[in-house]
Amino acid sequence: IAHNTLVLNESTQFSADWRRAQKFWPSQTYFQAGDNLNVVSADLHDAYEAAAIKRTVIQLKTNALAKPILVDIVRGESEDQTVFDLPFHFSGQVVDFNGKLSSKVTERKPFGNANGYQHLWLEAFGELENGDGSITFLNNNRFYTLRSLSPQKSKANFVRTGANDPDFNLRSVQAIVFRAPKAKEARFVSILEPHGVYDPAAEFTAGSESQLTDVSYQEVNDYELVSLTTRSGESIRIAISNDPAKDKNHELMHDGEIYSWSGFIKV
Repeated sequence: IAHNTLVLNESTQFSADWRRAQKFWPSQTYFQAGDNLNVVSADLHDAYEAAAIKRTVIQLKTNALAKPILVDIVRGESEDQTVFDLPFHFSGQVVDFNGKLSSKVTERKPFGNANGYQHLWLEAFGELENGDGSITFLNNNRFYTLRSLSPQKSKANFVRTGANDPDFNLRSVQAIVFRAPKAKEARFVSILEPHGVYDPAAEFTAGSESQLTDVSYQEVNDYELVSLTTRSGESIRIAISNDPAKDKNHELMHDGEIYSWSGFIKV
């Protein structure tokens, strides 16, 4: 839970056995580096018993947005019914959350009992409408919006370090943890978007709201399609084949549109 990685059943990868963990590593399926597009995709099958994690991270620079964005697709699969948590640790002042929060204003309880959860205060939680969660925060005079598409009936949990720490050894760090209900599979699609500016000296704020008005995700056969729509009406489509072969052709049909490309990804 101390890292921005998928957590299964509130437990630590490799059962917190670092010697065992050194014997395994993720299997990289694709890597691409460039001026406008950076992509890495990998699978991990050994961190949890009878479970697998797949993650694809995309850094995209496009003329449709003022700043590059990060697209993060995380999928967890397990043979048993499992609670999937995806934490996002951040620094800054929370500006907005798109759901209804139930805040712990008079008392706080630890988020869990072990594996680091016992050191997190649960400060608030909120239901996600159709699994769509969005948080905007201010850091170093710039705004950031994290938009996450989580499984249905997921919750957003706002936590902060400091629980069960009588000697104040932990520095204060906040996080939002997207928790999916028990299932054998969970998929999280997150977009991290920097935008706007805040000038405290001039008392000036511009672009404090996300420039993305809609984010959607579809899985068609073995293909994935992430669709983004900006305030100016521009559309960004990211098609992923999950096949690293550069010369292999792919075709995906969605909403009457045909997307054709070769290789792992097309934007």
